[in-house]
Amino acid sequence: METGMVEINDIQNNCIELYKNKFRYSLFYAVLILISIILLFFGIDKQSSTTSLINRHSQSINNFICFAQGDKWIVVTTIFYPTKAIYKFLNLTTQWNLIVIADQKTPKDWLLHLSINSSRLIYLSIEQQNTLDFRILHYLPYGSYARKNLGYLTAIKCGAKIIFESDDDNLLETNDIYFLPKIVQQKHVPWIGFHRQRSPFINIYG
Repeated sequence: METGMVEINDIQNNCIELYKNKFRYSLFYAVLILISIILLFFGIDKQSSTTSLINRHSQSINNFICFAQGDKWIVVTTIFYPTKAIYKFLNLTTQWNLIVIADQKTPKDWLLHLSINSSRLIYLSIEQQNTLDFRILHYLPYGSYARKNLGYLTAIKCGAKIIFESDDDNLLETNDIYFLPKIVQQKHVPWIGFHRQRSPFINIYG
C-alpha cells in the first residue's frame, strides 16, 4: 500500500514537472515569436520610411514643374494675404513672372484669396519649399528673410536672367519695372572682392 502511494506521488510529480516544462517552452516560444514580430515590424517600418524619403526626394528632383517660364522674375516673401503690390506685380506692362515665398505666419489659404488666376505666379508654401532639391534649404531658418534664397534659386531654375528683388509691401509707382540695362556688360558691373575679378554677382546689401 505504501509502495503504491509512493508510485502514484511520483507519477503526479512527474506529470506536474512535465506540464511545467511544457509551459516554460510554450512561454519561451511565445516570447520568441513576439520579439520576431516586433523586429519585423520595426524593420518594415524603417524600410518604409527610407523608401518614402527616397521617393519624396526623387519626386522633388524629377517632378518639380516650373509653372511659369521666362527670363525676368520678381521674388518676394510674405506673411500676409495678397497685397496691392502683389496684384501690381502680376499686371505689369511687360511680362514678369512672380515667385512668392511663404513662411510659417503666411495664411495657409493664401492662394484662395488671390482674386486673379495668374499663369505667371509660382507660390511656394512651407511644405512645397521642403521638397525642393536645394542643399541650402537645411540652413534657412523660419521667420527669416533668408528664405527668399529659395525664390532666387527657383527663378534661376525656371529660366531667370534678371531677378527683381522686392517685397509684398513695396508698391511700384509705375506699371512696369524700368532702369534695367538691356544687355549686362562688364562696365555695368562693379569690382567685386573675388580676387579683384569682375563678376556678374552684385551684393545689393553690401
